[in-house]
Amino acid sequence: MRYGKLRLLDDISMALMLFASLSIIFSLITDYRSESKTVILISYLSSALFWLSLLIGWIIKLYLFRRLKKDKKITGMLNPVRFFSALPAVVADAGLIVSVVLFVVFLSRNSSVTAQTMVLSAMTFALQMHLALNGKVFKYIHSKDLEEKKNDGKC
Repeated sequence: MRYGKLRLLDDISMALMLFASLSIIFSLITDYRSESKTVILISYLSSALFWLSLLIGWIIKLYLFRRLKKDKKITGMLNPVRFFSALPAVVADAGLIVSVVLFVVFLSRNSSVTAQTMVLSAMTFALQMHLALNGKVFKYIHSKDLEEKKNDGKC
């Protein structure tokens, strides 16, 4: 599989993870118990967006992992416990730690549902980025990015 296609699929999967996280915020403006059919439709669409984005994003990641493993570009098993393995992962992991702490604080202080939902959305995105950016697929693609920049004389 060509590197450009790998990069594109990886970018699409991360965009889908962002959509899944943002769809949590849509729940603030929707109410499935509403009398308005439009509001109910938006409510169901935001739920569908969450699950479809989440599933398709991670299916793409799993496909990339299996493909790279089959092509012997990466070895070993999936490892969700790795932290701070690359600079983008450091940002995601720090965001995850901060958002978990904020979420616990907001829950314990009975903060507004809006604040809790916003932090939950951020925490969901940070968790997904933690898993994606600390993974072997990202590490392989990132190494190819650096290789390409080095060959172009930009690094």
